Amino acid sequence: MTKEEAELYAKNMTYREAVHNLMQARSVPYRKATFIKIYELLALIEQGQEENNEIS
Repeated sequence: MTKEEAELYAKNMTYREAVHNLMQARSVPYRKATFIKIYELLALIEQGQEENNEIS
């Protein structure tokens, strides 16, 4: 799977599917797409934590 194919697949993948694939070790055929989506989710979580710290 090329990087472009992985990015396209990741766009259609939900965060729940990405985490499920990762936890079930089923990410092998879609490893790049899964990690793209997981890093996107982690960035959103970190952004939310920073926003919460600014509000406090």
